[in-house]
Amino acid sequence: MAPDTTNINISYCDVTNENLKFAQSINGGSSFTTTTADSSANDVGQYSSISATSTGGNIYFSYYDATTGNLKVAASIDEGSTWSSSIADFVNDVGKHSSLDTVHSGATITIYISYYDDTSDNLKFAVATHFVFPTFTFSTVDSTNDMGQYSSILAVNATLVDNGETVYISYYDATSGDLKLDSSTNSGSSFSVSTVVSSGDVGQFSSIAIVDPTTVFISYFEDAPIASGNKLRMVRSADYGVTFEDPATVDTDQTVGEHNDIPVIGTTNVFVSYFGNTAGPGFGGLKFARSTVLIDLIGHRVTLDWSMGPTDGSSSTLYDGRILQIGQLNRNKWWFKIPRTAKPCPSIKQTQIRIVFRAPGTMEPGFYTATFEIRQIDG
Repeated sequence: MAPDTTNINISYCDVTNENLKFAQSINGGSSFTTTTADSSANDVGQYSSISATSTGGNIYFSYYDATTGNLKVAASIDEGSTWSSSIADFVNDVGKHSSLDTVHSGATITIYISYYDDTSDNLKFAVATHFVFPTFTFSTVDSTNDMGQYSSILAVNATLVDNGETVYISYYDATSGDLKLDSSTNSGSSFSVSTVVSSGDVGQFSSIAIVDPTTVFISYFEDAPIASGNKLRMVRSADYGVTFEDPATVDTDQTVGEHNDIPVIGTTNVFVSYFGNTAGPGFGGLKFARSTVLIDLIGHRVTLDWSMGPTDGSSSTLYDGRILQIGQLNRNKWWFKIPRTAKPCPSIKQTQIRIVFRAPGTMEPGFYTATFEIRQIDG
């Protein structure tokens, strides 16, 4: 799904007719119109990914031609009224697990695609500048193992190190069962490869989103033994994807986390939609999870003051420093971890704790209230 400033746009495969279809709503999802974007005689439309520019009415699909084994691209310059299609890559059996993103800079639209080479078991990358029948240049990004399934790509128009746009690709290492990330600061001319999570069989159905070039979120599926249950997890980086915090568990309700998608709205709201098969085969459904603003406080400063009550003027600062970790006890209770250098409270029963967050610049303006239960935990 790709919303632009006014419309909701969806690409999907018509399995019965083996066509690529397009659905659009111009009224916030109350109703949709559908058209066929590619009705060729081939079996087309699987593994589709969509991106729409915020201005100009341009919409792009990447998808797989199962008859020829090619990666294809469909494009519209009139908000989906008419379509043209072309082959982006035809070398080997390519185009499964495709993911597409676009960057609009001035009059230039750059199309980025990550996808899987099923012949060589490699992660591939294609890039082109708009358009009607764009000529793509493509390359192999990672060929060390069976790489590139469940890829997700995201590009941002921001110069970090080199003179170019920043491109992130998350994907699955099927040989090692790891979640991996490729990043480029020069519009995909070169990539650096890193392993994000290696504990367990992780990285299938990855989805990547960013708040800004510095803050990267990746949601993914953990294929766990039946006894412990599959999990939907998420990781976050605050340094351009160089390092990541420990994985957070979004949902552990039996078989959950496949086919997930993670958008970020604003600067603090993180959402994940995903498939939840909680009652066995044939009983799955669409699930939805949302973070709270507290996720954005990890690694930022917090001031904890205590006072003995309104009749006692004594007070002191317990701690003034960074939050190491935040977790949720239940819907209304949270805990946070700070270094053990914090001063002990003289009397927990009579002490009032005042918590002052020094909010990071990425937080949206507003009034936030946090209530904590103060406990001392040995060790």
